[in-house]
Amino acid sequence: MKIICGVDSSDECTRALELAVRLGFPAPSFELVNVIERLSPFVYGEFSAGTDSVNEVLQTQQSLGREALENGRKVLKRLFVEPGDMDMPLVSSMREGFIANELSALAEERRADLIAIGNSGLGRI
Repeated sequence: MKIICGVDSSDECTRALELAVRLGFPAPSFELVNVIERLSPFVYGEFSAGTDSVNEVLQTQQSLGREALENGRKVLKRLFVEPGDMDMPLVSSMREGFIANELSALAEERRADLIAIGNSGLGRI
């Protein structure tokens, strides 16, 4: 069972991971993914791509994404209590784009059986 988990630092994300584990699929493999939403010129007004301000925003988003992935790993380790349970494959990645599109594309690429996401995370889906 391949499970794609969209992660951010929200409580909803943690609950989605917990539910995915509680479903109890035999031999699951999890892929944690954090999607950085594309920067919109309308949001950043006069900033243009490549400027220090835009680069700072992107670096902050990447840092928050890495923290969310690490938190997701910790949540999964906490949920798998038995010593051998965390021997399952666990992959993590970051993508850039529109959250729903990126999660859907990744699920197709990986031929995933399930996408686990919170119902109201920090993103706009």
